[in-house]
Amino acid sequence: MGIYRRAAAPVCFTVSTLVANALWLGAPFDDATPNRHIIHESLRLLPPSWNLLRSASPQYPDVDARIGAQDDVLLLPLLSHRDPDLWEAPDEFWPERWGGTGLPPR
Repeated sequence: MGIYRRAAAPVCFTVSTLVANALWLGAPFDDATPNRHIIHESLRLLPPSWNLLRSASPQYPDVDARIGAQDDVLLLPLLSHRDPDLWEAPDEFWPERWGGTGLPPR
């Protein structure tokens, strides 16, 4: 675990820095695009944590029957935030998606 943390921490810090300085993703931005949408889209594409580990819980089967009460759960936002089954144009930086209107970039 110690080796994993030593290897993963620099990568996660790098991604966090990129999100904090995400102007390179789409600048210049349209003046009509709210900063909140730019931040949400930046965090979707470059999540501050690449994985979230949750220890076993008796409530998990209530959420999804495929998860047992003794199962640990590992979430991978870096992958799920780019899943085409969940996001339209998942690899595109498209802050307007957070406003609920507009079309994906072509």
